[in-house]
Amino acid sequence: MRIIAVANRKGGVGKSTVSVHIAAGLATKGHNVLLVDTDPQGHAGYSLGVAPQPGLFNLLVDKKDFQDVLRPVPPQAFSVPDSPAVGRLFVLPSDEKTGVIPLLEKNPFAFSMRLEEVQRIFDYVIVDTAPTTTMFDGAVYMAAKGFVYVTECEALSFDGLKRGLDQIREFEGRRSDYHLPPNHILGIVPNKFRAKTENHERNLQYVRDSFGGLVWDAIPLRTVFSEATNFKQAVFAYAPTSYEASIMWGLVERFEKEVSTWENAK
Repeated sequence: MRIIAVANRKGGVGKSTVSVHIAAGLATKGHNVLLVDTDPQGHAGYSLGVAPQPGLFNLLVDKKDFQDVLRPVPPQAFSVPDSPAVGRLFVLPSDEKTGVIPLLEKNPFAFSMRLEEVQRIFDYVIVDTAPTTTMFDGAVYMAAKGFVYVTECEALSFDGLKRGLDQIREFEGRRSDYHLPPNHILGIVPNKFRAKTENHERNLQYVRDSFGGLVWDAIPLRTVFSEATNFKQAVFAYAPTSYEASIMWGLVERFEKEVSTWENAK
């Protein structure tokens, strides 16, 4: 089971959109996927029709069984209408109670230990992280094996990207203390890109110059993504033949490629 977190230390960059479409694409292609929402706003689940609720809290604090807290996502919410998903997609939802989990559950490995219970069920766990630094970050960094960072081509988003990468380095020592391998950075996704604008073109080049092959293809700013969210669907279901759907399929294929390369290099 591959546990991958989607992160940036700034809100509004589109982490939930990226998380949802990676999870939806993987499930459509035949994988069993768990999308974990660790943001108290619960936007990842909301994007697929799962209302904010204390699923993560109930799992870690109330010690409820997975069958009591997981919410299945119907294929019509995430897969291509004429080609129904082969795999299954579940959401572990979140709400404001997520913020108090570290106050009531002190074990930094509680999250990873609970995920081990479903390692024979899910091929992938995609973790949509909160934008602000929280006490739950430690649990995510101890559980996740790899990270995908999402950034806008804006100065403030770059600052969030830098702080997120710095945070990984800080946790490397802690993981080493427990004989865990370092977290692996799969890639950086430039999101909400506005082509033919000097600022975004210049900033995209800056990211590519700074991080080289880690930078994936940019995802353009498009209203179709917000329209799909309004209908509680991934763009694969909402507009399956659209340019935006093809962009997101490219995202999923790059994700699979990077995971495969990483695993083969171990």
